[in-house]
This record gives sequence, structure tokens and C-alpha cells, in this order.
Amino acid sequence: MVTASEWRAPAREPRAHARAATPLGMVVLVRGPALRGGVEALTEGWEEWRLSLDGRDLMTVHDLGAPGPPARRRARRTVHGLLLPAVPGSGAAGELTLTARRSLRAARRAVALSGPFGVLTFRRQRLEVVLLDSRGQPLARLGAEGWRGTALADPVVLGAVCPFHWAELADLLPPPGSVRQE
Repeated sequence: MVTASEWRAPAREPRAHARAATPLGMVVLVRGPALRGGVEALTEGWEEWRLSLDGRDLMTVHDLGAPGPPARRRARRTVHGLLLPAVPGSGAAGELTLTARRSLRAARRAVALSGPFGVLTFRRQRLEVVLLDSRGQPLARLGAEGWRGTALADPVVLGAVCPFHWAELADLLPPPGSVRQE
């Protein structure tokens, strides 16, 4: 959809940057400049990310950065968004927050997405990144072959996995024994 340099650069205008075929249909990511935040948003390159599922809005993230280091910096400060009812009857619509938690102990590092559905948490378990629900039950796993799990057919889980993956937030959860400085 876009070149590698366009992918890494802050979005100057709303434009489709990625798409993925999922069990629920086609998910499209539209990135554009943040509509909130004023001068701080301009200087730090905040972006608004909109995800749509087969043409229906799934979620909007208001103040994320471009993929990579800018998105990881924003996630450490808490990112806000809105989950929209893309699938009739899903009932999970409302405000959401995405927060990355840092720690010296690998077991305490996490990226959490909270909203009307509860809390979904991304953690590193061995060599995989695992998405856990509020009770600690695994919903999806990211391994060498990509994302897998039956919960990927849930629009809320899909709304959590896509921005996490496309923003490269898994780099906030380094595997055991590695040292990452940013």
C-alpha cells in the first residue's frame, strides 16, 4: 500500500497504509495527522489511526505515533481512542486506552488495552507474544508463523492485535536475555 519510507514517516494526510485479511473480513488501517493535542501533537508527530472492517469503522486511536520508535514512545505515555461497534450486536463500544508498562523484570512488562470490554494485555511468554484477557486466559499468540488463535474472529481482539502489530509495539516486550535500548 505504501513504501517503507512512507510507512515510517509521520502521516501528513489521511491515507490507507495497511490492510490484512482476517477471519472477519478485510481490516484497513488509515493513518493521518492527529486531530487532537495542539502544538504537542504537531511537534511529536502524533497520528490518528482508524481501523475499518469491511468498510465499517472498528476503532480510532487518537494520539499514536508513526510505527516504530514514535509509536512506542507514545504508548509509554498512554494513548487514547474509541472502539466503535463495527459488528452489529457486539455491544463493545466506548473509550479505550493503550498503555505500555516498563519494568526491569521481564514478567512485569506489558502493553495493555483497556475499554468497555475489560483489559486485554500483551505479554512475552518464552519466545512468543501472547494476548491475555482480563482473567489471564490466552486469546491469541504471535510466533514465528504470525498471529494465531480462535479469538481472532472477535472484533475487539482484532481491534487490539492490528494496531499492536502495525505499530511494532512487540518491541516493548523483548525476549528473555535480550537487551533493548531506545
